[in-house]
Amino acid sequence: ILQLAMQGKLVKQDPNDEPASELLKRIAEETWKIPERPRRAKLHPSIENLAGIKKLPVGWQEVRLEEVTQLINGRAYKKPELLLEGNTPIIRIQNLNGGSNWFFSNLELPKKQYCNNGDLLFAWSASFGPYIWTGAKAIYHYHIWKLILPNAIEKKFLYYSLMSLTRSVKSQSHGLTMLHMTKVKMERWPLLLPPRVEQHRIVAKVDELMALCDQLEQQLTQSRADGQRLLQSILAEVSL
Repeated sequence: ILQLAMQGKLVKQDPNDEPASELLKRIAEETWKIPERPRRAKLHPSIENLAGIKKLPVGWQEVRLEEVTQLINGRAYKKPELLLEGNTPIIRIQNLNGGSNWFFSNLELPKKQYCNNGDLLFAWSASFGPYIWTGAKAIYHYHIWKLILPNAIEKKFLYYSLMSLTRSVKSQSHGLTMLHMTKVKMERWPLLLPPRVEQHRIVAKVDELMALCDQLEQQLTQSRADGQRLLQSILAEVSL
């Protein structure tokens, strides 16, 4: 689903949509200066061709990740700064994956070091990949980046795009790329950017299909459980 979505094959293109090239112009005017780097700076082979397709869909543009988002480094904490109780929770990678063991901090940090509910995060170590934070205001560990997006980019579209890219990296690199991931390398990742309104259509369709997949998985799980109970019942009858 994600692969089709990020190649423009999940929803139809509308030639009347404002093209992504116009989005990039507004981003360049309203936000940060893009570092001067070669368009095809050297990347790991498993990343270089991830976003590339033979022909771009109508209105789409190939960009580098750094053209549409900023990666903000988390902070490294010394042991005395990791408190069992405190004002602000510290998000570590295990907390992104449901871990309930938390450390806290009473430090006053720059605004960029905090994240709020709905912020897009990226774990670049261990559980490599994107997350949308769903907790209260927190600060985040060094192994996590916060992504700052311009208004021209749909947050959940970028989340799905990064999810698709990281899954491809994992499947092609067998962990080697993850162990050597750096901020500069990730900023150079290729990304296929559709028009803003098509980003919305893609997110809506992916949400719909993901929900359907979850429903089917639940039905399969229930069917397996029912089959197991039936088997146990038959075996019980046979043993009488």
